[in-house]
Amino acid sequence: MRPAVTQLHQIERRFYEKTERRGECLEWVGGRNEHGYGISWFNGCFIKAHRLAWMLVGNDLPQGKFVLHSCDNPPCVEVTHLYLGTRSDNARDMWTRKRRQRPEGELSPTAKLSNESVLSIRKSKERSVVLAAHYGVTPRTIQQIRSRETWRHL
Repeated sequence: MRPAVTQLHQIERRFYEKTERRGECLEWVGGRNEHGYGISWFNGCFIKAHRLAWMLVGNDLPQGKFVLHSCDNPPCVEVTHLYLGTRSDNARDMWTRKRRQRPEGELSPTAKLSNESVLSIRKSKERSVVLAAHYGVTPRTIQQIRSRETWRHL
């Protein structure tokens, strides 16, 4: 939903007062959320600044679409660095660019095994059911470790 033309100039002026050119990015220097994305007040609610930037230049924001960054810089509001995508595009982008900061292996808070245990499991000729009982996991977990479905980083 685009603002009325009479409001547009005032919104744009206030918006661009809260930006600074940093390299190729135009960064939001106003308030940010916990993930580093700029936030702005618009139409009675908070909106991510890069979404507002997308709309201020006349682009539509269809329901269910995301405004994604090509520059991997959350505070960037440079419209030439933005593009529309789906939730799946966003998730794929995060994994491809290794932005997903989730601890792997024994560093994971839910890990039941150590790196050493996993390496021993892979070397062992023992049946999955026996190893599972020894390590306190399921036979399926042992199979996933051996086939590298899990613990791929080792």
